[in-house]
Amino acid sequence: MAYFPMFLDIEGKHCLVVGGGKVALRKAQVLLDFGAHVTVVAQQIEKEIKDISISQTNLLIYTTDEEIYITNFGDYNFDEALEKNLEKESIESKSGFCYVGKLKGVSKIDSAYGHFIFLTEAKEVYALGRISEKSEFSYFATPQKIDLQEKAVDTGAMEDGIVILSENGTLYYMGYDKSGIQDERVDITDENYYETEFNILEKPTPIHKVESKVKAFSLSASSIIIRDENDKFYTWGYNIGHVDAETDDNTVFKPTEILLPENTTSMCIGEFSGIAKTEDEKVYALGSGYYCIYMEDTYAKSHIPRELIFKK
Repeated sequence: MAYFPMFLDIEGKHCLVVGGGKVALRKAQVLLDFGAHVTVVAQQIEKEIKDISISQTNLLIYTTDEEIYITNFGDYNFDEALEKNLEKESIESKSGFCYVGKLKGVSKIDSAYGHFIFLTEAKEVYALGRISEKSEFSYFATPQKIDLQEKAVDTGAMEDGIVILSENGTLYYMGYDKSGIQDERVDITDENYYETEFNILEKPTPIHKVESKVKAFSLSASSIIIRDENDKFYTWGYNIGHVDAETDDNTVFKPTEILLPENTTSMCIGEFSGIAKTEDEKVYALGSGYYCIYMEDTYAKSHIPRELIFKK
C-alpha cells in the first residue's frame, strides 16, 4: 500500500525539519517553495559559511549558497520582533537554526540589538528584524529591501535605526531618532528627555548636520563619527563626550570636529570612546566616561585624540 506523496495545501503552515544535512535542507527548500514557514532544528547545518553576524540577541549565518539562517540566544526572542508579521510571512525561531530566505550577493552585514542590515554587491540595502520597537513599520520577518533612490556604498546599524552612505556622499538615517543623529531638536540635557517622543523616520532621510559630502563613518549604538570629503572628522550622538562631561550643554548633538591626523586610515567608535589608526601605524583614542580604553574627565578634552603608546 503506497499513498505518498500527500497532496496538502501547506501555504502559511508551520513545518518542522529535524536535521541539518543535505537531504534535510533540500526538503526544507521544497517546503519553502510551496509557501510553508519552515523551522530547521539541528545540532549543525551542513552549509559552507560565507559570513557570520551577531547582534545582542541573535546569531545570523550567511552561506555560500546565499541562504540566511538565524537562531536565538540571550534575553530577547526573535519571535517577538516578528510577531507583527505572523499572518503574512513569519518565521519561527524557537530553537535550532531558522531558515529566513535567500539574498543574492551580500557583501556586508551589520547588526544591532534586534536587527540586521545587508549591503549587496548591487549596492542595495536590505533589513531583517526589529529596527526599532517604537514603530510598526520596522518589523521585517524576511530580508526587506530599503527604498533608497540611489546606490549605497556603506551601511551601519544603531540601537533604534540604521545609517546608509550613498555613492554621492549623502548620509541617511532611518528609525527612531532618540540619539539626535538626524534630528536637530534632540537634547539629552532636557529634563523631559526620557518622556519625549522623537522623530520616527520610516524611510531613509538625509542627515544635514554636516554640509560636506561624507567619505566614511563609524557607529556605536547611539553615536557616530564621520570623515568628510575634506578629510575632516566629526562626531555627535548620545554618548561620546557627554557622560561625566564638565558641562551639560547640548553641543554633543551638533557635529564636533575631532583633530585626527591627515594620514588616518581607519576609525571605530564605541559607546563611550573612539579609536583611530594611521598609515604609520600609530593609534589614537578619545572619549569620556567609563567602559572605555582611554578616559578624560572633562568635556572639552574628551574630543581630543591622544596617542596610545605600546611597548611592543
